[in-house]
Amino acid sequence: MKKLAFCLKNQLFRPRTIQFWRQFEQEARLEPELRQKLIFQRAQNMVKTAFDHTDFYHKKYTEAGLSDGIIRSMEEFSQLPPLEKNDLRNHFDEMVNRSATAGDCRLSTTGGSTGIPVKVYHDKRIPLDAVGWFVLNEFGGDISDNAAFLMRYNPHRSRLPLNQILWYPTRRCFLDVTFLTEESWMQFYHMCCAVAPRYLVGYVGAVQEFAAFLEAHHLTLPSIRFAWTTAAPLSESNRAYMERIFQAPVYNQYGCCEVFWLASECRQKNGLHYFDTIRHFDVCDEMMRPVPDDTEGELLLTDFLNQVFPIIRYRNGDRVRKLSRTCRCGCRFPLMASVNGRMTDVIRFPDGSSVPGDFMTTLFDDAPDVVAGFQIVQHEDYSLTLRYVPGSEKAAEAVNVVCGKLRARFDKCPIAIRSEATDAIAHDRGKIRFVVSEIK
Repeated sequence: MKKLAFCLKNQLFRPRTIQFWRQFEQEARLEPELRQKLIFQRAQNMVKTAFDHTDFYHKKYTEAGLSDGIIRSMEEFSQLPPLEKNDLRNHFDEMVNRSATAGDCRLSTTGGSTGIPVKVYHDKRIPLDAVGWFVLNEFGGDISDNAAFLMRYNPHRSRLPLNQILWYPTRRCFLDVTFLTEESWMQFYHMCCAVAPRYLVGYVGAVQEFAAFLEAHHLTLPSIRFAWTTAAPLSESNRAYMERIFQAPVYNQYGCCEVFWLASECRQKNGLHYFDTIRHFDVCDEMMRPVPDDTEGELLLTDFLNQVFPIIRYRNGDRVRKLSRTCRCGCRFPLMASVNGRMTDVIRFPDGSSVPGDFMTTLFDDAPDVVAGFQIVQHEDYSLTLRYVPGSEKAAEAVNVVCGKLRARFDKCPIAIRSEATDAIAHDRGKIRFVVSEIK
């Protein structure tokens, strides 16, 4: 009955989302020939749109020899010059579609998987919630199920009544994971007991911390049928631990703030299905030559849907591996291996409270252009050093503001917080660790 009520309400108030959801489910089952035809049409349309309506791509592609903005094959598409993070930083205004209105655009900023802050616009006209509904179904859940969330945000109090109306009769509970204490974990646990969530969604680090809390206090949540992790790689050891505590399967989803909804596991846990009809993956070697399936390479990512801020062959800093095998689940979205993406430690305090390292990736979201890279180092005495690469003359001022916000947020457990400018942030196997902890 609850599922029927929820579906009827969405049919009435969100018909475009329902339509996109049904279309996406059909694309998941497309035969190879129709799938490739659709992919080419969308690639061709995105390149032409970018060429005709943005100064950046018109200049970039003209210089590359594409004088009319029309690609004739996917091979030609794969020869287009890549989009770099510095392009986003240095040519942001030139990349915005001239025909887009302010109402079409939603700003998204991120530290990114390589520690270089960038900002993009998302196209508000695309009902991407429908992709989440599809993923939820693949995990064995339904959008009408009660749910619990461990994220770095919480619905604003003024919007809670509206949210409750929109989601009724579904019940949801949230915990803002930007600062975690024994008290906040216990409050969240009691909320979960009241709501009886069917599934738990959260950042990998936060979900693991919650599992550790439950184990330490000999608590259980029998209503949870699965957990859904995102924002960081999910190691098999972490998965096994969380599955033991929750007594339920744990699935992983891959995405980035520049382009949401890239790939997710299904119940087979046979790799991640990447959504090739809406997100195109080119995997290349160091010379930008395509590599065969089952070979790791650098990801060049294309968003086929975002027309207000085209993202075409974007080098997002991740290394991925497409898989040649298929999945028994029946979904025709192709498979990729787990991503060796962002690595974060946990910030800990002397009293046992903690902050997931994922939160630190957002430190410069309000001013993504002022630093060219950053990293938090926690020392054995619990003090923090914010190491940063200046990106503008305002870097030191912005860093002081960030340090002040950190001191205010951590005022219940005061620790020394200092900053340190540097020429570069050291890489760890090609990735920046946002948080490096010396606490054993």
